[in-house]
Amino acid sequence: MREDPRCPHCTEKVSATARWCMHCGRDFDAPVDAGSLGSSTTADIETAMESGDFSGLLVSFEEHDSGPLLVGIALGVVALFTLPFASPAGVTLWYLLAVVGIGYVAADADSVDAALDRGAKALALTPFLLVFVRIILSGFMTVSVLSLLAPSVYAALVLFAHRAISRR
Repeated sequence: MREDPRCPHCTEKVSATARWCMHCGRDFDAPVDAGSLGSSTTADIETAMESGDFSGLLVSFEEHDSGPLLVGIALGVVALFTLPFASPAGVTLWYLLAVVGIGYVAADADSVDAALDRGAKALALTPFLLVFVRIILSGFMTVSVLSLLAPSVYAALVLFAHRAISRR
């Protein structure tokens, strides 16, 4: 019998015979000892990614030695594929620099939660900065007030997703 059985996803205490967690609602094969929770492997990260388990993914990142770096890389990839929808035309070089910057800002944090917070804020602000760069490069006449609509919606979606993913 396990001394301190925990859910492998959220690390909360569960019964030694439990097959699902009453805290996070996830199913598991067997609870794990609290002492073994610190031995995260890439298999844990892959399993969480395949199942779409963001809280499990964050737990795996926290247990990994390079957790903030992994969050920075993940946010950089998200920025690479989503920022073009909220960025003005003609700032491609600046967009690519912003993707690297978002990853760096997140990876430079001390913890996974701090990396997620800093990276999400940088990701939300970047489209506005790219609009500002567009104004500097082309002048005020090429940018209208409506051009702030896409960055505003993007920032709202990023902050909503951050709030839903973070465990506060």
